[in-house]
Amino acid sequence: MHALSNLMSALVPSLGWALLDFVWQGMLVGWIAALLFALLRNARPQARYLVGCAALVLCAALPLAGMLQRLAAPGGQA
Repeated sequence: MHALSNLMSALVPSLGWALLDFVWQGMLVGWIAALLFALLRNARPQARYLVGCAALVLCAALPLAGMLQRLAAPGGQA
């Protein structure tokens, strides 16, 4: 029970900060994707699909990477 408590006390703040950071990170990914979509409006559909997939992968990976970075930092906070 003590190990679970220690895990949760490190995991919850790390997850919270990762999601809070994702507010601006997700907005940045969205703006860049929108700009690329506008630039690629006459491009092949495969190019636009690649931009969309890359944006979605980044939206999934950024919070996970932020959480893992905070968990790996000494003291559980970066």
